[in-house]
Amino acid sequence: MTNLQIILQRRLSELQQMHTRHDYERWDIAKHYLCSIWSNLDLELQLGIQCGLYEEVKNLFFELRNILQWTGRIQERIYFAAWLKREAEPRNDIGIMYLAISSLVWSYTSSGCYQDLDKAYDQWKELAKSLIATDISLGFDIHGNNLKESLGASLYAELIMDTCENGLRVAIRRRELDKAWLKIHQGEQIIDLLFEREFISPRLQTRFKLTFQYHQGIICYLFDKYEESEHHFENVIKEANLIGWERVIKGAKSWLATLAMERAQYDRCEQILTDIILTDRVTSFSSILEKRYGCCYLIKANLCGIQGKKYERIACEQEARRLFAMCNLMLNST
Repeated sequence: MTNLQIILQRRLSELQQMHTRHDYERWDIAKHYLCSIWSNLDLELQLGIQCGLYEEVKNLFFELRNILQWTGRIQERIYFAAWLKREAEPRNDIGIMYLAISSLVWSYTSSGCYQDLDKAYDQWKELAKSLIATDISLGFDIHGNNLKESLGASLYAELIMDTCENGLRVAIRRRELDKAWLKIHQGEQIIDLLFEREFISPRLQTRFKLTFQYHQGIICYLFDKYEESEHHFENVIKEANLIGWERVIKGAKSWLATLAMERAQYDRCEQILTDIILTDRVTSFSSILEKRYGCCYLIKANLCGIQGKKYERIACEQEARRLFAMCNLMLNST
């Protein structure tokens, strides 16, 4: 075993201890840890690629792929996922190739400069054709069995749920809202089946279901069903608190502020925004969340305009621009 292999294996062990694989639990600690080691870890991964250390880089990527996305390192996520896809295909490592494609689709449906909905849709469609049609009942066909054996139950469940979530994300961003409703129903069925077969823990069942409820809130908002949308986001906050999913709690709160504005509930809107900006931000320093706070300051600017607070409105608009610029700078520097 080479020194580089030892270093990469040690990094893997450290990341597993920090719970970087899923974006809840010790999320703030994991974010700060990644920021502190990233310059060295990035170099080590690049050396691993140059030396052809497929297994080591692969294992590290699956611990890192979520936290790379949510700390704004989307370019790196795309780079490593594309490399893994290229390397997995000639090895006939089908499960890993599917997971790499799924990671790419997720990044291509993100907002901002890396969004490419046509590419996301084309890649998702091929993935779903191979996975969802046979796994809606998890019938354990030969193809599915091979994937489960090669990936293990945990990664296999991630692959299935990634594919379901990506289909929903693509549909909403393409404004195919009728298809999105169907994908929510299908996804919730699959979550329950995965849980019944003990592929996922109760916490992961909650995490996956929250994603679909969050998107239900968005769809209801787009259909002007504000009361129903508010109900979904309030439930998301309640359930997400149980598993410590802070990023989603902040997102749901910002949607509640938007809904309060739409319903002319200005005092409620101001209270929610104060909670997000003054309270939540004290413990949150993720680059990808700067965009969320920027949106909150834009909502607050609109609120100040309605309330006739001219100078406060200008200050909020300036802060929103600063946060969006900071987010773009962080993304462009990754």
